[in-house]
Amino acid sequence: MTLSILPQGKSTFFYPNGSPLANGSVGFYQPGTLTPLTTYADNAGVTPNANPLSLDANGQAVVWATGTFRQIVKDVNGNTIWDQIISDPTVALKSDLSAPSGAGLSGINLLMAYQVGTIGATLVPVPNGDNTGTTDCSSAFNSALQAKALSGGGVLKPIPGTYKINGSVLIPSNIVLDLTGVTLTGNGSNTILKSGAIISGVLTDITTEWGTSDTGNGTHAVFGSTILNGTLTNAALGVRGHRLNFGCSLNGVFFANTLTQSWDTTHSWGLEITKCTVYAPAVCRDFVDWTEIHNNSFEGSGSTNNTVGLTIGGTWGGSYSANIHSNGFHHLTTAITFACEAANTIIESNHFEDCMYHVTGGSLQVSKLRIKNNWMKANLATPANTVIPIDFQNIVFSEIGPNNFITDGSSGYSALVIMNTTNCIGNKIYVDYSVASLPDLTMYQIGVANTIELVGGSNNSSVAQPFKETWAGSSGLTSEKYHSRYNAVANSIPFCTTTYSGTTITIDTFIPCTAYGTTQLCAFNLKINGSTTYIMAGTLARFTVSYTVNIGFFGGETGLTMTLSNNGGFLRLTIIGAPSGGNVTGWIKEL
Repeated sequence: MTLSILPQGKSTFFYPNGSPLANGSVGFYQPGTLTPLTTYADNAGVTPNANPLSLDANGQAVVWATGTFRQIVKDVNGNTIWDQIISDPTVALKSDLSAPSGAGLSGINLLMAYQVGTIGATLVPVPNGDNTGTTDCSSAFNSALQAKALSGGGVLKPIPGTYKINGSVLIPSNIVLDLTGVTLTGNGSNTILKSGAIISGVLTDITTEWGTSDTGNGTHAVFGSTILNGTLTNAALGVRGHRLNFGCSLNGVFFANTLTQSWDTTHSWGLEITKCTVYAPAVCRDFVDWTEIHNNSFEGSGSTNNTVGLTIGGTWGGSYSANIHSNGFHHLTTAITFACEAANTIIESNHFEDCMYHVTGGSLQVSKLRIKNNWMKANLATPANTVIPIDFQNIVFSEIGPNNFITDGSSGYSALVIMNTTNCIGNKIYVDYSVASLPDLTMYQIGVANTIELVGGSNNSSVAQPFKETWAGSSGLTSEKYHSRYNAVANSIPFCTTTYSGTTITIDTFIPCTAYGTTQLCAFNLKINGSTTYIMAGTLARFTVSYTVNIGFFGGETGLTMTLSNNGGFLRLTIIGAPSGGNVTGWIKEL
């Protein structure tokens, strides 16, 4: 008979507060019953243990056995501390290795809840820590983390439960605080977790260390530390991190809505925030450099409650080369806002839903942003309100789009992009579309120093060839439009209204016109198809047409007549003598 040492083997059994279960007892029974099962004091299975087995003054006993057991642990007064099903380590492994799928020793069955202590990280009781949430555990956690850091760092994985934190827990370098199954609850006004440093063997809070003359440069930094999983609740602030630098991360943390603020990080270079659920506002500020925020869910209480999901802010510095991608933002007034200078920041592949404003910026300049491939929905829970996905007051040399704008419900957009102040310069907004469905460019409210680039076309080259157009912004978007390819959609001159009636073609253009005609030099290239095919190409200004060519394409027939007129402030072209029942293709542009 091959025996294994049972969890916890030469075991020290603990009270929930982490102290040894002195002079308690442990019993072993058939699962679901109180029928005793035998365990042994030696690995040869010669000497059976008493059942229940008394623990010594250190809360220890030696237990050898094989199989699965109901284990009941009691204190010296007979109170039950633990009543769980446990197995020797080989039970789970044998089950996995005999499974018909998989490759033997290739891994662990991810669907099995392995007994604690058999596989994976070992739970580390926090000395004097109370996981019932009754007494303050701030000092207990700080002592355990200090000892772990002074011994070279590593993982502190407390026994699951609720720990009351009235002060703050300080996280130094090279520490993983694994809070799986753990809730840290504050006193309603404190900060639960802070960055810290070991200085002369002492764990020190560095949150307020700003260096010389408030430059924003703290004198100590934290590297290689992670806050992993767990729930933070009932505090003014969940995480306060100053100089949480490269190798540091917030990973899988649940920030409850009973926090006033989820996190506030400053001067943190290379911080990663991922897989968190965020129910309270979050702030990254003062040198948000190389920070990556991805695969998180930011949740608010409603789009009309003045809630902001993520603020990129700062007093002493801005945001440079941050990457915000693959997050969800839901039920917020504003999802992401820039309240500082920023440059080279990426906002990509995020999902925005039931948010009035998706990405905004104030009076401080942001430059060289890339906002693209985001899903920006208009589906407010309060349909009477409207959505503005992108709204900046001071943005330069940035790339916007393409993004996916879609309505879902009865709410809509009041604008898609707003960049219409004199501080918005050199930005390019990309819009993709099918030539059969042109976008409403009045929804892009941009100033004259910015451009919209439209890319359209069809896979059917006999209907429409791909083309690109660049439009200069002037709110109404009426200046400088360039076609790069000929358009072949019948009776659909781009950005014009085309009517073909009998032998008369009327084309109402986008080109401004006065009582004296157009002040711009314009060009046209038209093909009239019917019983006879005509080519008309040339330039026009005021009410004068200059033909480069106007002739029947195949037989050299005499060309058609074109007249120009003012139609409500825009230029109208009228072509007379066209073949009945035909169509017109081509383009018109301002030069």
